[in-house]
Amino acid sequence: MIAPRDLADLLRERLLDLNDAPSAEPFHDIVVDSRRVEPGDLFVALPGQQTDGHLFLDDAIQRGARGLMTRTKPDAIPDEVTAFVVNDPLESLQAAAGCWRRRQGARIVGITGSVGKTTTREAITQVLRRRFTTLESPRNFNGDIGLPIALLGLAPEHEWGVMEMGPYDRAEMELLTRVGRPDVGVVTNVGPTHLERFGSIEATEEIKGLLPACLPEDGLAVLNGDDERVARMAER
Repeated sequence: MIAPRDLADLLRERLLDLNDAPSAEPFHDIVVDSRRVEPGDLFVALPGQQTDGHLFLDDAIQRGARGLMTRTKPDAIPDEVTAFVVNDPLESLQAAAGCWRRRQGARIVGITGSVGKTTTREAITQVLRRRFTTLESPRNFNGDIGLPIALLGLAPEHEWGVMEMGPYDRAEMELLTRVGRPDVGVVTNVGPTHLERFGSIEATEEIKGLLPACLPEDGLAVLNGDDERVARMAER
C-alpha cells in the first residue's frame, strides 16, 4: 500500500494543508467507512447518501487511523496521524491513484462484463501468480472509489495487477479506464444486467466496449467469442 510520503508527493498540487512530515511507512489499508478502520489505515472522508465521512474523523482516529484525507482539518490530531486536507477527497483519491499507477512498473489487466468479473479475476490472478508477483483487486473494488484504492496498493515489486471495472454509467467507465490505464482488457459478456443504469443492451455494449477501445497500441484485448456483442468489440 502507498506510504504517506508518496501520497503527499502525488497530491502536492492539491493539498491545502499537511500537519506534519509524512512517514515513509506504508499505510496498512485505505478505507472509507470509519467502522472498518484498523490501526495504520488511511481514512478517506467521503459524503454519502445517508451521512458524511467528515462526521467520523474522530472515530477513525480513535480506531487507529494513521492518515486522514479530508476537506476539513480536525481540531486535534495526534502526532502520529497525517492529515491530507484537500478540496475534494474523492477527486484527490482518483487523481493520486492515476499518478501512482503510471509510476509503477506493473502491467494492468482490466476486466469488465455484465457477469463473471470476479470469477475471471480470480482465475487470471491464479495463473499469473505462478510466475509473476501479482496484485489482485480486493473483493468488489471495481468502481470510482474501489478501483483507485486497489491501484494505490501497487508496490514496486508487483509485475501485474488484476482489476475489475464495474461502472455505474458511461462517465464512470471513462474514469476507470483513464485512471487504471489497462494493458490488457478482458470482456466477459454483455447481458441485460443493470439495464436500469445503462438504459439498453446497446448502451451496455457501448460502455463495456470502452475497455478494449482504451488499450494502447501494444495492448491485448481478450474477448468472449461466444458472445456476439463482445466479439465485435475487436473492431474497436
